[in-house]
Amino acid sequence: MDARGLAERLEKIKVSAPVALAVIIFVALARGLMEAALNNFEPSGTLGFTPLEDFIITALDSVMFYLGVFLFFAAAQKLLLKKNYYAPLVLGLLLGLVPPVYDLVFTGNPSYFYTEPNVLFLDQGISAGELIAVYGGIVLFALYIWARTEKMVKGVAALLAAWTSLQIMGSLLHYGSDVLSFWMMPDSEWMFGALFFVSRAILFLAPLAVMDRGFLDFLKYRASRIFLFLGLSVFSVSLFETGPVETTLAFGASLFAYLLLFMTNRDEKEDRENARPDLKFQGMTWIVVLAGLLNGMVLLGLMGNPVLWIVIGLAALALVYNQPLNLKRNFPWAYIVEGIAFSAIMASYGAGEGNWIWSIGACFLTFAIGSAIKDYKDVEGDRKAGVRTAFTVLGKNRLKLFWDAFRVVLIIGPLAFIAVAQMEISLAQVALWAGFAICAAYVLFFSRQKDREKVVDSYVWLFSALLLFSGIIFGILQ
Repeated sequence: MDARGLAERLEKIKVSAPVALAVIIFVALARGLMEAALNNFEPSGTLGFTPLEDFIITALDSVMFYLGVFLFFAAAQKLLLKKNYYAPLVLGLLLGLVPPVYDLVFTGNPSYFYTEPNVLFLDQGISAGELIAVYGGIVLFALYIWARTEKMVKGVAALLAAWTSLQIMGSLLHYGSDVLSFWMMPDSEWMFGALFFVSRAILFLAPLAVMDRGFLDFLKYRASRIFLFLGLSVFSVSLFETGPVETTLAFGASLFAYLLLFMTNRDEKEDRENARPDLKFQGMTWIVVLAGLLNGMVLLGLMGNPVLWIVIGLAALALVYNQPLNLKRNFPWAYIVEGIAFSAIMASYGAGEGNWIWSIGACFLTFAIGSAIKDYKDVEGDRKAGVRTAFTVLGKNRLKLFWDAFRVVLIIGPLAFIAVAQMEISLAQVALWAGFAICAAYVLFFSRQKDREKVVDSYVWLFSALLLFSGIIFGILQ
């Protein structure tokens, strides 16, 4: 059998996303146990953790590392072969067991970590077993792609992709987090850990978008809502005196809870009647989003941060919002859920601090009422699907009157929310408010745009930008 036939035969082995995850966890934990044996099961002493906490953070780090390696190699495979085959990738993951096995057999030096970018992976004192694993992974992936395509140029591309993947996961993330944490909070292990773990989980979304076209379409379709999350996050951070470590962890955990909320927000009948894109996700997409959420929750738990309970509540809300409670279809519960979700995101950045109660209350009202705009574009489709919204419960005669009044609320409401939350008004803020009011009035009242989807999207972008720049200006002036 020739090399291509062997590669194709290997690809025919069906490996599901859960099986791939099981292999990732097995390699991560098996390697961790062998490394612990090499170190006589001595805890690392990181951040003053207990032995159990040390095991948890080490296991999480190892699992996320191998998940990242798998994702980047899978993204390269998708780009080069136009399809994903998990069998060759999970087989390659077993190379991760070579370093500790080598050291256990030959009593070598258990040195596996890179603290700075290293082009050839030849860090001082590096284990020979680690070199075998790294170079073996790079070369075997390149040979696999070359054999599969019979094109030298794709083999070289695979070589570079594998090298880049291991550089990112092995050193660049670590080095970048180290430099940034030193700039933000010198000598803070928690700052480094927060940046490293959170940035790595968020980075996983990039290869995921390559692997899963449904997830890429989701990011495009929900781009304005993701920007809204960013705007609200920046605005919230400017209000509270929360430390950078807590802010980083809150951002990472709440982002994945927010993504989960929208990924579970699917109603096939409603989506079909409103001509929305059919957003279906691969199993690996669900795994990565849940892993990112768990990543943030574990770090918050180890830190003893009460924001953990807010994130748990947000995640629970995401899981019951559509099914089994079917809140999405029942007026006014859908709007109440939106208000709770966004006020929970704000609360995660400074629970109990400063003007917290008034800020959260204003946030809830703003988003609970303002979220009704999303249904403006779907009136006819929602009626056909039997979905009760602020627009479908009204008769046609009262609908126009409601929309005229609601547009005024959409302009004044966000400005009132910001004024209540910040309690201080500067000339720069007034100028920003005026710009928002003019642009929003044009979009909602005077634009000739007939596509309601674009009208709603434009308003969400404007509101998000208002929150973002309000936060930046307020932060600078403080």
